[in-house]
Amino acid sequence: MMKTILPFCFLSVSILLVALTGCNKGPVVYTVTGTVYLDDQPLPDARVIFTPQTLGGKETDAAGKTDENGVYKIQTITGKVDGGTTPGDYIVSFSKMKILWDGQSYLPGPTPDSPPVKNSRSTEELAPIYTSQRTSPERATVTTNASKNQFDFHLKTNP
Repeated sequence: MMKTILPFCFLSVSILLVALTGCNKGPVVYTVTGTVYLDDQPLPDARVIFTPQTLGGKETDAAGKTDENGVYKIQTITGKVDGGTTPGDYIVSFSKMKILWDGQSYLPGPTPDSPPVKNSRSTEELAPIYTSQRTSPERATVTTNASKNQFDFHLKTNP
């Protein structure tokens, strides 16, 4: 009887350990929000990208998008929507793409049965200094104190 119970107990404990170690929900993240302004006006539909200042740290890349009032909330690349990011020092860059279309040009659809698509291109609306993590002057330090994780950014058309 003991010979049959021991393997069962060992198997049960093994399954329990595997299940518990599989419950890792990733790094602890903290809410990060704020408002982005361009020339003192809220900037809608812009991407806000938080990139760790140092490589190999515990910080994680995170991003968000501004709403019609320029307000954003960020999330880690693998996190839940508006979940936040890990504490640390970040370089903050931005992007706002404008779609250009002449109103007439079309390209064939991806399949013979699909309708034609607009022949459009996109262009960046923000000054190049803000669009790259290498050149952006904007910084943020995310802490474990959520009340300190509100960062407003004041961008200029001509910095």
